[in-house]
Amino acid sequence: MDIAGNSLYCPPNLLCFHVCHFCHFVVCGMGGRVKNRTSLYPLLFAVFALVFAANYILQQFEISSNFSRNYLDDLLAMPVILYLAQVLMRWIYRTPELVLDNLMLLYGFLMASLSFEWILPKYYMHLTADFWDVICYAIGTLAFFILNRARHKEPK
Repeated sequence: MDIAGNSLYCPPNLLCFHVCHFCHFVVCGMGGRVKNRTSLYPLLFAVFALVFAANYILQQFEISSNFSRNYLDDLLAMPVILYLAQVLMRWIYRTPELVLDNLMLLYGFLMASLSFEWILPKYYMHLTADFWDVICYAIGTLAFFILNRARHKEPK
């Protein structure tokens, strides 16, 4: 509740808007910083997304551990978001070999960390800023970096 007694609840569609807005910045704001290489097999990211969705469903039925309730989504968020941004950029630029470069990964990590752990908690009381979430975003970004480059090494 704010000072006037109004609820500061952020409906899921507004959170989706923030995520889409983030992806838009990644796609449009960093569009010139790409490298043409093959990427990780998409099935792995489908598994990440399914685990993410399953965790959400289990939380609705209150069937989850402290780790899955507090940190699993944050660990999986960056690989899923970055992969979706990469797919969108491939579609927009019509370049199926396009892979996000290191600066774009850093940009995505910083945008997620600042948005979800600093800015949004200031405006929505039901959101909590947590340093461990930032660590989870960093681990997820690092996992995306390693997995996305594991199948094809940097061209010489």
